[in-house]
Amino acid sequence: MLPGSCAALYLADNTLNPWANELEEAESCDRLAAGVWDHVQRFQGELPLEAVEPVHRAPVGVVGSAAQIQTVPAIQPVPLTGGAVSLVQQEAGARVLGGISLNPAALRAETASEYAAAARGADLSIYLPIDLLDESRALDNVGIRWRQTLRSDDATAAAIALARPAYDQLNVPEPVLIEQMATLLSQASNKPVCLAALKSGEATTITEDCGAGLPALQPYLMVDRDGLSALQAGRGDLDATQLGLEVGLDIGDPTFSGAPGRQGEHLSAEVGIGRARGDFRLRARGGFRYSHLTEADLHTAWLIAAAGGDYLLSDNTDPSVVSMGISSRVAAAPTGALPTNTINLDVGLMVPMKSQARFGLGLSLPVYGKETQPVLAITGDWMNLAPGG
Repeated sequence: MLPGSCAALYLADNTLNPWANELEEAESCDRLAAGVWDHVQRFQGELPLEAVEPVHRAPVGVVGSAAQIQTVPAIQPVPLTGGAVSLVQQEAGARVLGGISLNPAALRAETASEYAAAARGADLSIYLPIDLLDESRALDNVGIRWRQTLRSDDATAAAIALARPAYDQLNVPEPVLIEQMATLLSQASNKPVCLAALKSGEATTITEDCGAGLPALQPYLMVDRDGLSALQAGRGDLDATQLGLEVGLDIGDPTFSGAPGRQGEHLSAEVGIGRARGDFRLRARGGFRYSHLTEADLHTAWLIAAAGGDYLLSDNTDPSVVSMGISSRVAAAPTGALPTNTINLDVGLMVPMKSQARFGLGLSLPVYGKETQPVLAITGDWMNLAPGG
């Protein structure tokens, strides 16, 4: 009996079994594999978090600011965390903004059901200028946004229902899984290390320590995104169907225009809807904004609305997106130094980069109204999706 063999490992764990030292090497590998079945079988039928992660195309980090590229922004929480850096160019000059988005509930999710609900629940974003060299304008506005989905339960159930058939067919019967583990053990150059890896149930550890992967676990722990494109497309349509609430607070001048008299506290609340129609993603939003202008001690309000959407430029799981929309606000009271009744035409382009990063260009053109300026935005953002991903 060779040290480090399956027979030696089995005997070490079964010293009271009088027949343990008479087993052949192959049978010892089989029995060791059967002994670690409990460590691995928990993955049978369990969905990985990646199977239910949202297809996220909403702004990240600079939510609600002049730098967001999506013309009619989707009210869609970030799946986990995200951030953005943006350059905003107006007639008054250029500003650089930075922002982060955080989904606290998703950070605590452990199961696919918990993550599917949390990632489609709520998030919090904050943005502020990060070009701090000009002391007179260094911190002229800080913005906070809270986004809440109003159909989280329905979206969660639909996401799990989409993923379940794709993974249920990957269930592997117990004898097959034990046979695969026994084969790995018999072929492993370092059987004690391989046995410990099998007990961990981690696909990456098994591949590294056993010299090969365990086929039955790969679909669960090492999701092949390319092989699940149909599932990704289904989630894209699901997550484009939206109903949500966005509440915002800006302290300072939210237009970053440099115009005098616009400093103050600005509160907004909007409800948004979204639908998928083939390669189009259609959205509309409406709500109000209330401002207290500090210099004039003036209280003012608007009704705000926007309509438009995106067009997906390819059938890829992460396509480039062109967006166009019209936004308007109507003053419900005197507005002081702020623009009054306005209509803007907004266009944007978002191009995916690697590792959940995107690069975008946006342009907002005044169509009607005074005191408004064209705005050009260049934004780069990135996201983390599932916990541990």
